[in-house]
Formats: sequence, C-alpha cells, structure tokens
Amino acid sequence: MELIIEINPESNETILDALNRINTFIQDPSFSNLAATDDYGVVQIEYLNINTGEELEDIVLNGLGDIHIDSECSFYAQACQQEKNLLLIEDICKNIIVTRKKHGRFCALYSHEEVTFGLYPAFLLALQNKKYIPVFINMIKTFDMDHEVYESSCILSLVDKYGACDEILVLLAVRMVTCGGQHGFEDMGVLQKKYKLDDFFTDATVKEKMAGLLITELKESHFDSWIDMLSEEFSSAKWPNLSVVIIDVRSRLQSP
Repeated sequence: MELIIEINPESNETILDALNRINTFIQDPSFSNLAATDDYGVVQIEYLNINTGEELEDIVLNGLGDIHIDSECSFYAQACQQEKNLLLIEDICKNIIVTRKKHGRFCALYSHEEVTFGLYPAFLLALQNKKYIPVFINMIKTFDMDHEVYESSCILSLVDKYGACDEILVLLAVRMVTCGGQHGFEDMGVLQKKYKLDDFFTDATVKEKMAGLLITELKESHFDSWIDMLSEEFSSAKWPNLSVVIIDVRSRLQSP
C-alpha cells in the first residue's frame, strides 16, 4: 500500500492535512492486513516537497547521534514544531500501536529496512515534550528490539535531553527489561560513562521508585528470570547505587 504526502514546508496547513491523511491511511483495513502478514512489510509513504516534487530535504537535528535523518524523520520533526499538531501526531502513534499490538509484538512493519514503522513520530513527539515519553515507550514495546537499529540512539537522545526525571526512570526500567533488545545493557553503560547514571539512584525515594518500576516490567513481561542478568550486569563494583535497587527487586520478587 502506498501514500504520497505533498507538503509546503512553509505552510502548517499542508502539514496538518498530511497528518490527517496519514491517520486515515493507518486506520484503513488494508493497513491492518499488511501488518497481519508474516513477511517483512514496508509501509510505503513518500514525503514530498510540493514546490519541487522532490523528497523533503533532510533537516538538521542537533544532538541526535547517528539517527538516520530521512524524509519521514524530517516531516515529523517539522510537524512537531507546531503545538497544534502534537495531539494529532499522538493520535497517529496510538493508532499505529493498536494495530501493532493486534498482530503481536513482532509485527514486521517498517518504514524501510532499518526503521520500524512508528519510531519517528513517537520519538520526535517525545523529543518535543517529555509528557509524550509514555507514547514512545508504548511504541517501542511493540517492536522487535532484538533487531533494533536506531532505537538505541533515540533512547540515548531522550535521556540526554531530559535527565533524571520520572518519565526517564520509566524509560530506563523498560530499557533494562522489556525492551532490552540488542543494546539495552550497552546503553546503560554509555549513560554511566557519560552522565554517571548511577548517581541518579543515590536518593532513597528514587531507589524505591526504580525498584517498583523494574518489578512491574519483570512481572508484566514474564521476565522474572531476567533478575539474574540484571544482578550480573549491575554489580556493586560498577553500580554502587543501582545494584542496591537490584538486590531489593530480587528480595521482593522472592517474597511470598
């Protein structure tokens, strides 16, 4: 299935129209049928500049590491600049999540071979305002994170921007368990080296909150045995504070 989006980058009205067309597109039964296939499904949406007929030019996004900036990413980055667009982008994300959940966590829908469909709108929405981090979390929970590519850079960018807030603690707990994927523990090491992430967990209240978040993820994901990997990875030698959280989590999981 294919959709051609044409916008005037200087006109938010054309961007709003494009967002509405995308939202209609992903609620069409044919989109759900594509999601239901076992094969690698590419959601073919072209993002064109109506003035030139060419793909939207890549825009400069500071602090995004090695995230692949293509026409889809450029479109949502521009759309997210306008406050009036955010609720519609959130609705698009929620509709994508509904379809992905309907067909299972490993629903093979992609924007192209390296970008899972739904990553860009959810990430750029969260980058615009931290209140949308839960949308990003719910989106990546529908991804096959064992084959992640740019998800790691997105997560690191959000931590880089927002620091140790409640929303980021939830994201870290998810990254450590449910969405550990290929690079979850590696990302925690990067954050420790860059920000002394373990210092996030010096406060007793934060320790308690993180323990509760990890227990929730372990139980909801049925990853109870993951606690052994957490204990090994986050040892007291490298993580004097977070290791205390892990010990508490283990104790509470073993309690009757």
